[in-house]
Amino acid sequence: MSSLDVSYNLVAKEEIPDALEIELAGFHPDEAASRESLEYRQAHAPDLFLGAYIPESPPSAHSGNPLSTRKLIGYVVATISASPTVTAASMREHVSVSKGGKTVVIHSVCVHPDYRRKGVAIALLREYLTRLGKDAPPEIESVGLICHEEMTELYQKAGFDLVGKSPVVHGPREWYEMKYNLPSKGDAAQRQPEIPPEVLAALLKPSSASGSTPAPRRFTSFPSIQDLVTDDASSGAQSNKYKLVCPREGCRSVILLPGVGKLVEAAAVELDSPKDPPPPNVLAPLPSPPETMEWWLVTPNPMRFENIGFSKTVHTPGGILKMLSCADCDLGPLGYSEVRTTEFWVACSRVAYRE
Repeated sequence: MSSLDVSYNLVAKEEIPDALEIELAGFHPDEAASRESLEYRQAHAPDLFLGAYIPESPPSAHSGNPLSTRKLIGYVVATISASPTVTAASMREHVSVSKGGKTVVIHSVCVHPDYRRKGVAIALLREYLTRLGKDAPPEIESVGLICHEEMTELYQKAGFDLVGKSPVVHGPREWYEMKYNLPSKGDAAQRQPEIPPEVLAALLKPSSASGSTPAPRRFTSFPSIQDLVTDDASSGAQSNKYKLVCPREGCRSVILLPGVGKLVEAAAVELDSPKDPPPPNVLAPLPSPPETMEWWLVTPNPMRFENIGFSKTVHTPGGILKMLSCADCDLGPLGYSEVRTTEFWVACSRVAYRE
């Protein structure tokens, strides 16, 4: 993941030409939105048109503001629909909350070709969902979108569930519907927190160990689990003392910052598929249920992670799960989350630890 000085802000009307250029570069001509569609969405739902920007000097030739020094490199644009699913009608018309709107329908998640494969899209999506979780009115229940099959994995990493093939016909290819359920506004514990600036910066910086950064340590290198924790005197809970990082040599992406995960001894869970076992030299074997093991419990949502990926839904004897993996190199399973819960379990033995 390359280092970019990315900031997020709402896309202004004057920046529609910049957005249109990115749209046309990202979609088939039969699928791309027109300038009129982008203008409609910006006019009717300006708070749902979020851009990713980097500093630019001299100002862009496209910018309507000659003093602008920000360059649009990607955006998410959406409107609101009264339908709980994505339909052709919901893609055309914005329905305000006062008129029954309850679903945010994302029309485009686009990144300029020069800035793809740098972590911009996933960071932008996470920022977008965080803002919705914090600021959306309580009537808004979920976020929906349609995408091509090869893009479903990206959205699953951001926390979306795959609903299935969509009946929407738009362009020459099939579409798949994805859905993200927003936390209930009635439960303050489940509301999306604001991401600290250092967390956002970490999403867009290389997280691999380099230079003088100490090499991460394996779980087995610590004499005791107590060497990995710090005590919270007020709650009596124990949290992770070190950064949790991907154990794969050459990746080492930061997964969790210190103090976020709570140490819990709980029953082991069958994470590994016999058909596709993880590399034993990288991921430690886990005990079999009903034996217990140590976990890092992360709550109340995936935004607490620095970097995490989600598998498709998996039906197991222990429940309906999504497996957790490194979002940078796809190594996993590192843990799991039970579908429709707010708990994320990371196996202590399957991550490495770094100061």
